[in-house]
Amino acid sequence: DALTAGLAMIGMQIASCGGGNKHENGHGRFEWIIALLTAMSVILVGWELLKDSILTIFSPRDTNLDVFMAVVLLCSIAVKVFLWRYSIKKSRIHDSQALRAVAIDSLSDAVSTGAVLLSLLLSAAWKIDADGWCGLAVSLFIIVNGVKAFQETANRIMGTRAPKEEILQVEELAKEGGRFRETYDLQIEDYGYGS
Repeated sequence: DALTAGLAMIGMQIASCGGGNKHENGHGRFEWIIALLTAMSVILVGWELLKDSILTIFSPRDTNLDVFMAVVLLCSIAVKVFLWRYSIKKSRIHDSQALRAVAIDSLSDAVSTGAVLLSLLLSAAWKIDADGWCGLAVSLFIIVNGVKAFQETANRIMGTRAPKEEILQVEELAKEGGRFRETYDLQIEDYGYGS
């Protein structure tokens, strides 16, 4: 978690550097590379949890819950939910794919920790062995969100068409003052964060 958050901050710092001799349009797309790496790490965590959960379903483990463990898990969930909300808020302010991916990572951690707590409570209260099944559900949740984050960032890197409203605004601006009569083949490019 510290690594993905650190990478996001480094990515945003590099992305905010202006244009130079080699990269005259700036370094904004570097932040997208960091977002892809973060999304891939989320998918990897989901995959590892999926494999472990399947093994646990077929070979259940003994689980014990004590008060200290429950408090630690609840604190961990609270911190992860806070980090998720904070990262989402900052990602919207800065239009940052990397912070969005960090938010998904934090949410995935909160959900997986919640599943651990739930399975421990079910085991302690009713002797229901739900550890593997909870892990399976959470791993699928994590993988789906990781893939969504990856696709969202990859689509932005590959380029998407600007919204019609923006195209119309640029066309109207170009025609203002009578300097241009018509516009055609208008291309609006996104160079990422800070550009």
